[in-house]
Amino acid sequence: MVPGEMATQLAVGDELAGYRVESYLARGGMAVVYRARDIALGRSVALKLIAPELAMNEKFRLRFMRESELAAAIDHPNIIPIYRAGEEDGRLYIAMRFVDGEDLGTVLAEGPLPIDQLLPLFTQMASALDAAHTAGLVHRDVKPGNVLLTGHGGGLSTRHVYLTDFGLTKRSTSLTDLTTVGHFLGTIQYVAPEQIAGGTVGAAADVYSLGCVLYQALTGEPPFLAEHDAAVLWAHIARPVPPVSGSRPDLPPAVDDVLARAMAKEPADRPPTCLSLITDLRAALGDRALAHGSVRVEQAHPADAGPEPHAAPSTDLRRAPTDQAAPAVPVPAPPPAHTDARTRPPASPLGTPPSPRGTPPPALGTPPSPRGKPPKRRRRLVIGTLLVTMLVIISGGAGIWHLVANRQSPRTATSPRPRVSAVRLSASLPVPVVRRTISVGNRPQGAAVTPDGRRVYTADLDSKAVSVIDTATNRVIATTRLSAPPQYVAIAPNGRRAYVTTYNDADGTGHAVQVMNTATNTVVATIPVGLNPYTPAVTPNGQRLYVPDHGSQDLSVINTRTNSLITTIVVPRNPHWVAFTPDSRRAYVANHESNLVSVIDTASNTVIAKIPVGRSPHSVALTPNGREAFVADYDAKSVSVIDTGSNTVTATIAVGANPLCVALAPDGRHAYVTNSGSDSLSVIDTANNHVTATVPVGQRPWVVAVAPDGRRAYVTNNGSNTVSVLQTASGG
Repeated sequence: MVPGEMATQLAVGDELAGYRVESYLARGGMAVVYRARDIALGRSVALKLIAPELAMNEKFRLRFMRESELAAAIDHPNIIPIYRAGEEDGRLYIAMRFVDGEDLGTVLAEGPLPIDQLLPLFTQMASALDAAHTAGLVHRDVKPGNVLLTGHGGGLSTRHVYLTDFGLTKRSTSLTDLTTVGHFLGTIQYVAPEQIAGGTVGAAADVYSLGCVLYQALTGEPPFLAEHDAAVLWAHIARPVPPVSGSRPDLPPAVDDVLARAMAKEPADRPPTCLSLITDLRAALGDRALAHGSVRVEQAHPADAGPEPHAAPSTDLRRAPTDQAAPAVPVPAPPPAHTDARTRPPASPLGTPPSPRGTPPPALGTPPSPRGKPPKRRRRLVIGTLLVTMLVIISGGAGIWHLVANRQSPRTATSPRPRVSAVRLSASLPVPVVRRTISVGNRPQGAAVTPDGRRVYTADLDSKAVSVIDTATNRVIATTRLSAPPQYVAIAPNGRRAYVTTYNDADGTGHAVQVMNTATNTVVATIPVGLNPYTPAVTPNGQRLYVPDHGSQDLSVINTRTNSLITTIVVPRNPHWVAFTPDSRRAYVANHESNLVSVIDTASNTVIAKIPVGRSPHSVALTPNGREAFVADYDAKSVSVIDTGSNTVTATIAVGANPLCVALAPDGRHAYVTNSGSDSLSVIDTANNHVTATVPVGQRPWVVAVAPDGRRAYVTNNGSNTVSVLQTASGG
């Protein structure tokens, strides 16, 4: 065996790090992927074995382990779960969830996507990327092959998206040289100009790549295609984005502006987030987002849309994209620096496009440079730098190009983003154990855990107070007195605010949401709402607070930035609880005395469905992937399971007496139900909808709140003035 060649190849039946290989799946530029079986847990996984030339690189190995840990800590329904990453016998591996489906590249090989199927897919992709950016990670290789879709065939809008290969990303704030000087991770059809030029790579690079994939989904082909890879890379640096409206006459010209901004040469000129790119696209499409969803699209050669300035002369430079990631890619040598801007130099043997010093027209919709200089000026600087500092070496046979730079700019984040503490999920246990009981105020009802897991807030009804528990010591460290009895509490996704609903049953006053600053545990605002407000819920994006007004039969919708009421939504009688899909687009409301769960479209704030469930639904919770809703049916001694794709009940699970609250483990494997009439907590295996345990807790358990890492659950015991602390995961 040649040194460095895998002791690497695995055969069916081989074992590595506790995984037994079942079949070969795929090979890319950086790894081989197998379907394997977790020997201990008996589940299928995708086992990726990193190429030996990378595994032997000490810097790559160090970065791989660090970034895999960070990627595994991201809790997002559209990011492929990473089970383990490590090294065994000199081989780097990463074990991920096995997805029975296909990648987006396979789908796009059939041609462009209808708008009504494209938007749901790209919304999920954008949400995943933004979550990674918030955690400080940049993907650096966004491409169709790294987007996995569950299932095969059928309507794309109903298929779940997983973004993969986050273990091979680069942390955006890293100042180390863990990325080899002059090399970049990426795929040439989708790579951002700053990656090619060896500049600072931040979240904006993923916005660019997502724009390239979006372009392909709209037209059937990536934005830049040529006979040689060098020409493609040069196009990313120097050429404007070809308009899509020429090959898609059903699309408005505003879509060209959106794509031009997404693929702007300067990172600062792109949309600030991936979701804002999708928002811009929706706005550009207008009514066409629905009306033209099923229009058949004819593929057209970009030449049909009119000539592109400074295109390299060729009779046919188009070819199918290879879509292969490589640890290093070529940067084409630009033409001589003295080329006259008014003349076109002859094409090089590599098909290198001519110098951009001829000042091609700016891309459509590209905003002015924030520094007040035309974008072309900075492009010239980049190209000049390439001329002086770069050497192109073609490695024979392998087709891999290496960019060698004499100097590397310091790598700093181009657009700092808010950082949140990464949370490492723990596998939930089928049989939790009560570890501690904490005394709080009188008749505690609502409870919520902060996003960092350090604090628990309880609403103590008869004490007219909120207790704050330190989860490290399991002690009450603060008590905030309120002007009216508190009922329930919700925490903002950033952890800075707690929203407490209040209502004085004795005199019918105090219908409000009191806003607490969690840094000082003081009330900073009081927002009047409808009668007898119940359990508030903040949208996952943190922009809105929905409050079910039990006595008013409506929902109050509050702007969390201004703490002002936006609107009210009429719903069936006695709304108790609200839960959101991960993308914030749908809200599920338990309507207690109506025996219904209503579904709200949060864009229009209208009821779009009413789902019959068991008697007296008191609460509702969604699985982390948003596919199912679990409903506690108070008077039916049961939990109803709703398929959110069809909005139908698919299962009814018998639990204890008067189930009041249901919550999901962060890993989605178990649901927890407080049985207020039998002083217990039921645990449901969500895979088979069987009750795995009934755990005794305090008297009249009310609300169960689960820590973000899944290790602890906190149950308020309304009848015993306590909180039960349960260990819900191993090592918790």
